[in-house]
Amino acid sequence: MQSMSINTNKRLFLRPLSFSDAKALAELANDKSIAKNMEKGAFPYPYTLEDAYHFIEWAEYAKIANEGFNFAVELEEEMVGIAGIYGIDKSIRKGSVGYWIGKKHRGNGYGKEAVRQLLAFAFGAADLKMLNAMCLSSNLSSKSLLMALGFSRKSSGRIEEFCIKNEDYIKGINTQNAP
Repeated sequence: MQSMSINTNKRLFLRPLSFSDAKALAELANDKSIAKNMEKGAFPYPYTLEDAYHFIEWAEYAKIANEGFNFAVELEEEMVGIAGIYGIDKSIRKGSVGYWIGKKHRGNGYGKEAVRQLLAFAFGAADLKMLNAMCLSSNLSSKSLLMALGFSRKSSGRIEEFCIKNEDYIKGINTQNAP
């Protein structure tokens, strides 16, 4: 698997992170609501420039090791969030999806578009068969987004887990394109 930019529509563009993104990443990520919607301790707040450099370094390592692909979500050359696939297990062709959109850009469908592009990449170029996603049960926006894109709920509780398989993704695309 190799990293690549993803542009399946004219509005959003997903591209690999680079160290030049650190300042924009730190500004967007320094938002208590992002940390609040992650499992405790998974996302720092306040989010510093040093945190951004560490994340980009981790993303670069994951890409080189073929364990993950993390993308800047761009709108008209401005970073609006992060979307990625992490924890890839090549032996069973499975990974997990993670994403967040900066506060001032929420409510415009960018998260849904970014995850839709991730699915196309995951089940295409990355050749995965299954993706998981997790969110806190209180994160209604993420639950709704995942269900709208064809993920099914695997478990519920304080943290809910969702799953989508390649064949379900393909079936969903064929249903959308049917006359």
